[in-house]
Amino acid sequence: MPPAGEGLSMSGRSGRIRWPMPRSATVEAGCAIAFMNEFLGRMTSLPSLSCREVSAADDLAALTHLIRSAYAPHAASGLRYWATHQSMEDTAKRLASGRGFVGELNGRVVATVTLKRAEPDSQVELLREPHTWSFGQFAVAPEHKGKGFGKQIHDFALGYAAAHGCTKMALHTAQPAAALIAMYQSWGYALVGTCDWRPHTNFLSVLMSKPLAATHSTNAA
Repeated sequence: MPPAGEGLSMSGRSGRIRWPMPRSATVEAGCAIAFMNEFLGRMTSLPSLSCREVSAADDLAALTHLIRSAYAPHAASGLRYWATHQSMEDTAKRLASGRGFVGELNGRVVATVTLKRAEPDSQVELLREPHTWSFGQFAVAPEHKGKGFGKQIHDFALGYAAAHGCTKMALHTAQPAAALIAMYQSWGYALVGTCDWRPHTNFLSVLMSKPLAATHSTNAA
């Protein structure tokens, strides 16, 4: 803002700005407007993922690398998720037990998530509920975190689940992972309990869930 007396002054009690502004102030204002226009343009032009189901043509080694890379910060903090160390065979088994999705950016897979239907034999009551699904091996490539890609593929997967009879989505994550828990809460999930997968993990897990409005699909699977 220019110093007092350089043209951007107030007129009496009306609070009106005196015009014209001097050239220096006009240039500054123009630069500020240009900056804001550029910033808003970037905000409204964030790229969108192309989301789809996992196919037999997908590279499981690359998908496993993506998952482990995404969970590396958790491993570094001492949390042992399955995804921090899973093998390519583990990835294949987890995909086979559910429904996998990937998100592509310019033809490259940068995000993934796997849905699981209700698990009648689960030790966790929530996961046994008939219309409750859950998701896991949820990952975004480290270089693309913070761009909203996780939310995009999450919402895509939830749309699939709702179209196939799911009325509640559940998840479990490490109790010490406060940032993850806060993110899920911002997406509409509520804390509903705990579960314990040790020794497969090294932490107590929190259970979270959110209701879904079921829709109808003509392509039931």
